[in-house]
Amino acid sequence: MEIYESDEASTSARSVQALNYMNNYYVYMLLCDQRTFYVGITFDINKRIIEHRSKDSFFTKKFSEIKVVYDEKFTLSLSKRIHVSPLV
Repeated sequence: MEIYESDEASTSARSVQALNYMNNYYVYMLLCDQRTFYVGITFDINKRIIEHRSKDSFFTKKFSEIKVVYDEKFTLSLSKRIHVSPLV
C-alpha cells in the first residue's frame, strides 16, 4: 500500500515511522557450517539475514551454509534506563 502526502506531511510521517522502526530490534543467532554460532542484533532482520547470506558480512562471509536458529523481536522503551554493570 502506498501513501501519497504533501512534502511536509510526508516528511513528518517518515520521521514518526523511523522512530517506530528504531524502537523495535531483533536478537538473532546463526549456525554457520554446522559448527560455529554467530549472535547479532539488528533493526531490520530480513535485510541483515540477506547480507549474511550474500557474503556482505565480514564475519559470516567465509561460511558456505548459514542457518537462522533463533530470532526474537524486542521493543525498546525510551522511558526505561539501561544499566550495564561490568562482569566481576
